[in-house]
Amino acid sequence: MPGRNLESQTPSCTGGGRIGDPNTDLRIRDNLTYPTPFPPTIPKVAVNKYVVRPAPIPPPPKNVPLEDGSTHPLDRDLWIRVFRFLSPRDLARCMSVSKTFNRWCYDRRLWYTIDVSWCQIKQMHLIAIVRRQPKRLNLSWTNISHRQLLWMLNRLPHLKHLNLAGNSWPAVSSLCCCAYPFLLGLNLNWVAGVQDACVRDLLSPPIDRRPGVDPTIRHLDRCTDLRLAGSDITNASLELIVSHLTRLKRLDLSYCVGIDDRGIEILADDKSPTQKTLRVLMLASCSQVTPVCLKHLDRLASLEEVDLQACPKISEADLQEFIVSHPLCRVTWQETGVRVIEEIECTDIC
Repeated sequence: MPGRNLESQTPSCTGGGRIGDPNTDLRIRDNLTYPTPFPPTIPKVAVNKYVVRPAPIPPPPKNVPLEDGSTHPLDRDLWIRVFRFLSPRDLARCMSVSKTFNRWCYDRRLWYTIDVSWCQIKQMHLIAIVRRQPKRLNLSWTNISHRQLLWMLNRLPHLKHLNLAGNSWPAVSSLCCCAYPFLLGLNLNWVAGVQDACVRDLLSPPIDRRPGVDPTIRHLDRCTDLRLAGSDITNASLELIVSHLTRLKRLDLSYCVGIDDRGIEILADDKSPTQKTLRVLMLASCSQVTPVCLKHLDRLASLEEVDLQACPKISEADLQEFIVSHPLCRVTWQETGVRVIEEIECTDIC
């Protein structure tokens, strides 16, 4: 109708506001939805990826710097010769003298052998062993796990002799991977759960594959010292040992009740490499070994020592002929129960 204000009659789109009011227009714009455009397509460009490695550690200094700015007259090689006469405990004290001594005391020539037997292995032990790079490592009767041993062996390229006596097979099974170095000596005495299948896995090519690694290579081909005392192996394991370990010089089969005369015959066969290379054979407490094995031992050309202690089926009279025919071979024998009888007699006398 004429005369009325139409602006006041128009309903508000925002519930009470008037059109033309700046606040009302702002609320209307906020409530409106606009169609979003499609995201722009970015062309994919091949980016070259490079391996970024940290800067190499600088070599240790050749001389010890003094307070007046000069250097000590003795160079690094002479100090290393002096450090060789120190015990591991004294070397640890020298490492706290100065930064130069700390670098020098990590030289792997000072840590040819590391013994951590009967210790509870922790992360700090693993790091310390890897930094020193030993050639002989004794981990016997420890609580080392499969993962710890695998991590450490992958970082010890200079290791040659490894002692894992008294551990469990789940931890020792890390030797079946391609991450450990070529060993000359392996001690698996009293490892729980070692059977013929375990020996087969150890002597076979590694179960994992890595680029650049020969899948047919075996890390125990160069082994000259193998110790399996107290294991549950049989003659089948000796057949595997003869066919794979062509340089074996020392073999410990003590307390292996599954070994009999047939196993000794396998070692002394003319086609076996151990017939010429085997020097030391330990057969203590092998209850299945009889005097027949002495005839097979006669064929071992390089035999220097044999242990037949506590073999109940072999007597002193059976050994006389073997000792006469092998004057250069050291034979260790003791009749079962002799030591016990002597101890009882001494107790009665006291």
